[in-house]
Amino acid sequence: MLNTPNGERIHIGIFGKTNVGKSTLMNKLADSEVSVVSSVSGTTTDAVSKAMELIGLGPVLFFDTAGFSDGTVLSEKRSKVTFKVVDKTDYAIIVIASNQTDFSEELKFIDILKRKKIEYTVVRNMFENEENEVVFPYEFNEVLYVNPNKNEDINKLKNYLINKLKDIKDLPLVSHLVGENDLVILVMPQDSEAPKGRLILPQVQVLRELLDVNAISVSVKVSELTNCLNLLNKPPKLVITDSQAFKEVYGITKDRFMLTSFSILMSKKKGDIEAFIEGAKAINSLKENDTVLIMEGCTHNQKDGDIARVKIPNLLQKYLGKKINFEFTQGASIPEDFSKYKLVIHCGGCMLNRKIMLSKIEYCKEKNVPITNFGVILAYLNNILDKVVY
Repeated sequence: MLNTPNGERIHIGIFGKTNVGKSTLMNKLADSEVSVVSSVSGTTTDAVSKAMELIGLGPVLFFDTAGFSDGTVLSEKRSKVTFKVVDKTDYAIIVIASNQTDFSEELKFIDILKRKKIEYTVVRNMFENEENEVVFPYEFNEVLYVNPNKNEDINKLKNYLINKLKDIKDLPLVSHLVGENDLVILVMPQDSEAPKGRLILPQVQVLRELLDVNAISVSVKVSELTNCLNLLNKPPKLVITDSQAFKEVYGITKDRFMLTSFSILMSKKKGDIEAFIEGAKAINSLKENDTVLIMEGCTHNQKDGDIARVKIPNLLQKYLGKKINFEFTQGASIPEDFSKYKLVIHCGGCMLNRKIMLSKIEYCKEKNVPITNFGVILAYLNNILDKVVY
């Protein structure tokens, strides 16, 4: 569980005003000193995360966030950091103090959660076991009374979260396409971008899911694909390739087998494949010197022949026969000024959770900027998008 990528964990955000005990609750849930606890208001400035396992649920990622508003100079910056966490939150815990009677900030925050379709629970921190009666807004639904210093209360909260989140369904990566005893060929180029001695995360996850459904997988490089097909006693049900090898692989397989890529499978699991396909069509509307934003979920140094910064830009300009300007971002951040972009091209998102991918897609829709995906655009540029399955 400790090795589960954060992108595959349920993200639980802890929110509330400053100095209501969010960091204390985080530390108790994690059973370790993750967040700094102080009587000084606004101690937490950046979001603090802790990966752990909730027995009965699985791997989760908790976020301790800065307060909504504290009236200080740093308040606006803290709020921006907090709302970035909202975009990747699957479930929210809103913490209120035991003596609190004004819930105006919480109600504003709940409106945001509702717009983003994020479920939430309100936790009243009862450090001193105060039982003063308070009339809560109906938007709170229900309020859990928790004394963070009592193990039974922390366990009660954990069990509550387990019951609330246990029905979250993890979308399949490849098992919706193949089943038991189906033969699948994985085409995995070992180029400069392939990590030495390892496979990239989407390849590992596809392999694991194929094992889970008792499918039969064969892994080859592009140069060995033809020889592999000749050696087989039965045709493969599916061929999955690295998106960069789409053209070469389709030249070998033609329409004899189902074909897809790791990136396309990832985009179906993590994002909105239909939005990505629709976004790819916007390529033909690009004009000379238009600006395209290329977004990568992970951070790494640029390499020779980098897919995001070299291959896709070169292929796109060659396809259009026009000069296109490109800008690049890495990580989960979204640029505030979208007015200059005519298209967004995102990676497969293997290091991100589904919620942040959907948030990015929704943001693009709000700004009327089409968005597509590495695998989808490479299939489109090679004129085989209608040939791939997902």
